[in-house]
Amino acid sequence: MNTSLNKNSLWTSFSIVIVLFIFGIYGVIIIHSNYVGQKIKEQLNVVAEFTKDYNDADKSHLFEELRNHEAVIASSLNFYNQDEARELMMGDLGDAFLEDEDGSPFRDVVVFNVKHEYYTPEYLNELSTHLQTRDYINDVVYQEEFQQLLEKNLKDLALIPLLIGILMCVLTIALIYNTVQLALQSDTRQIKTMKLVGASQQFIKRPYIRSSIRMGIISAGIAIVLLLLILQVISVRLAGISGFFHYPYIFLICLLLLIIGVCIPLVATQTILSSHLKRIHVGI
Repeated sequence: MNTSLNKNSLWTSFSIVIVLFIFGIYGVIIIHSNYVGQKIKEQLNVVAEFTKDYNDADKSHLFEELRNHEAVIASSLNFYNQDEARELMMGDLGDAFLEDEDGSPFRDVVVFNVKHEYYTPEYLNELSTHLQTRDYINDVVYQEEFQQLLEKNLKDLALIPLLIGILMCVLTIALIYNTVQLALQSDTRQIKTMKLVGASQQFIKRPYIRSSIRMGIISAGIAIVLLLLILQVISVRLAGISGFFHYPYIFLICLLLLIIGVCIPLVATQTILSSHLKRIHVGI
């Protein structure tokens, strides 16, 4: 019996690869959006600005308090004097823009990061209020909306590959249907003969099911390799982004792609075979 899915199977396999690759990109974006948000929260600076008349004892006291604070990442604590703070903030704005009536607008500051679970507007406002009760702290500055905006944009961006993936999935199922139908039509005579000699439907389906599983595994393997290659290229081209990749999540995505890659052709082939074999039985 000729159970190969003819030359159309090449296009079917290609479409499955595209679907799985797109779903993989969607998975990477959507699963990493929260993780990336957490990593970014821990890199957003909180700046405590000293008053002009603070002393070394005040500085040591603040460092000790922050170093032992449950929300603060101790390794992130840094002190910048007035000139260093000015250099950090100057960028491309130029000297004139940064000058005020009293000269430089900057003062000595302590810069630190907080753990992601504490980076909420409510907690940061509470921490800011707490620090400003010290008479040697002039102000506390932090970014309130940047992280939430980034997470929202990542999730909105993920909708694009999701919609494309759904459309490609519909196209893939149509190609699978067409491919299996052509194979079954060419094998109709052999199938009728096997049914006449008492072959069960499961026995007749077996070669087609094996072909669909093999197609799914190969397609999933290609899609996974492509996805990993793309992630590797991105990590090489964009310095520092590899720190945002959470490899257990990527492994989970690859596992899901393998399962989906097998399920799409398997379920479609099973459905088409059951319908077609019933029609052959009636026609005998």
